[in-house]
Amino acid sequence: MEKKTAHNERNGKVTADDYYKVLKLGSNASQEEIEEKYAELIVQYSSDEDPEEFEKVTKIYDILRDPIERQKYDIWRKYEGYLEEVLYKALEYTSQKNWAQAEELFNTVLKKAPHLVEARVGLAQMYLLKEDMEQFNDQVQILLKNGNPEEYWDMVGITGKLLINAGYAEEALDLLNEACHENEECMDMYRVLFIQIYQLLEREEEALPLIEKEVASLEQQELDCIYLYIMWINTVAVLNKWERAHEIQRTMQNFFQAMQEEEEENKQVIADLLMNEYEAYFAEGYLRVAAFYLDLIHDFNPKHPTVQEFRQKLKEWDKVQQEINRMTADSDVFTPVTLKALQLFYEETGVKDVIMEYATQMMPPELIAQFETKTEDYVAGIRYVQQQYPLIYHRYQKQWDQLLEEKAAALSSE
Repeated sequence: MEKKTAHNERNGKVTADDYYKVLKLGSNASQEEIEEKYAELIVQYSSDEDPEEFEKVTKIYDILRDPIERQKYDIWRKYEGYLEEVLYKALEYTSQKNWAQAEELFNTVLKKAPHLVEARVGLAQMYLLKEDMEQFNDQVQILLKNGNPEEYWDMVGITGKLLINAGYAEEALDLLNEACHENEECMDMYRVLFIQIYQLLEREEEALPLIEKEVASLEQQELDCIYLYIMWINTVAVLNKWERAHEIQRTMQNFFQAMQEEEEENKQVIADLLMNEYEAYFAEGYLRVAAFYLDLIHDFNPKHPTVQEFRQKLKEWDKVQQEINRMTADSDVFTPVTLKALQLFYEETGVKDVIMEYATQMMPPELIAQFETKTEDYVAGIRYVQQQYPLIYHRYQKQWDQLLEEKAAALSSE
């Protein structure tokens, strides 16, 4: 985890030890002195003539004029290096499941800085990972009650994220639904969290419209958008809503174009993520989705070696697989013939899960052996494939013809 101070993260370039210096005041300045100095400086640094300095002074004033925020800052300023190091060590202990050491260090930080959100969130997360829900809920209540009113909804979102990451999707959903009932604006604020929850609960029908709304709300293309787009593709694949494919491709092409100005390292991140999805879907036998990802990789990097080798072949395999899927649902096909088609497909593609899944569902091995002896049905089954499933027949014609010849010969002997 990257170590950051709360005020560093919140206030951009303003560092944790120079707030009073920027306002040209001492750390014991009264609230009246802070207000007077701010009024003086915003005249000196107007938003038109020096917008950067104006913004810096305004951000500092927003913190120092609030007694609670100023107290937080003063504590952090006093203990900055020490608290940062202890907090980092506490998080490290949490990742190692050294609960006692982590708890002790989090409490050490909170004794010095009781309003430090990072420490309170870290302690809550530790209890959650420890499956101590009572202690977790106690820390959440402190977070929600002790923060500024304007931070309340942020704290609810943080709590929801903790629950999601720990696998408590139902609890997170209840929490966020209650928040949205109190404040309708929270629905947009928590949209990504709702998407994650619905996916964890395998409620993709509810996730998809939220994903598409989130995509539509994007104001600019950034590197992190790739994760949302992958979520979109995978949800469409689960729901088999391929009528959205064109819209996804158009959106991804705009994204790829924007990413051309990125550093090579970031481009590699995109390519690797897409390749990981392709490989995972291919390994599971979902060739249509794998082919879709390979097309995207081609759009992003046409010279990618995997694209050049497999793109056309994968499209052909996808069409064959779709015909095989129709065959497995066709009760008029002699079952051993369907299994033979699956075997031939597996031998060509290496997608073993396809044949194993269908074979197990359709009949046990002893029944398959019994069906194999029905030569006349087998011959009729191959003839049926010739007529109704020409793609499967012509792709493996040599094997089908050889099998037909063997079965015909056996039939003549009988």
